Amino acid sequence: MPSIGLLDHESACASVTSLFSNPWLKGYARGKLRIDPMYSAVFECLRGSRLPILDLGCGIGILLYYLGHRGLHLRMIGVDWDAGRIAVAQQIAQAGYQNPSFIHQDARKPIQFQGHVVMLDLLHYIDDGDQRRLLETVAASIAPGGCAIIRQCPRDSSNRFKLTNVVERLGHALRWHKGSTINFPTHETIAQPFRGRGFIEETFPMWGGTPFNNYLFVFRRPKDND
Repeated sequence: MPSIGLLDHESACASVTSLFSNPWLKGYARGKLRIDPMYSAVFECLRGSRLPILDLGCGIGILLYYLGHRGLHLRMIGVDWDAGRIAVAQQIAQAGYQNPSFIHQDARKPIQFQGHVVMLDLLHYIDDGDQRRLLETVAASIAPGGCAIIRQCPRDSSNRFKLTNVVERLGHALRWHKGSTINFPTHETIAQPFRGRGFIEETFPMWGGTPFNNYLFVFRRPKDND
């Protein structure tokens, strides 16, 4: 099994980048890990937990491998509707990683799961009805003491949103993003299913060094004895 320990952020970034043999994917992973602040932010949200993690829209598995190299040796499941990306993530897992498993499946299909759910940059690829149903499913999947971590660009009037919208539509046109639509939800759409269930809500700007309108929405379900 590959060596995984309690690494700091920089060491974990280097270790995860080294997993990819394809030069383009290696460069993509390196850029995401170095520029995007969401990886360390998700780790801080989950640090010390023993609950399993479901990553909806996991792509090539960068987040789950990063969390493993930061020392989260938990059951992890990655789901993505892009067969090519899942194949890349599975190939790395077959090299000896025991905790993460990866499933080729549309995230809108129900999965029996209780724990933490992470969903990064996914909602704007599905229509209004599917957004609501998926968020309801995620809220129902959070175990006591668990959390839903959603990174999303909310629809608003800011210049950051306008730029994000243009870039996403370009990516969609070039077929890097294979969703059926570009449909950014509002903050209220994202939060509503959790507010009705008593979750503790936090929202953080997640721009990093980018011009994009990304936020991290964290919804924590209190433990049953809280």
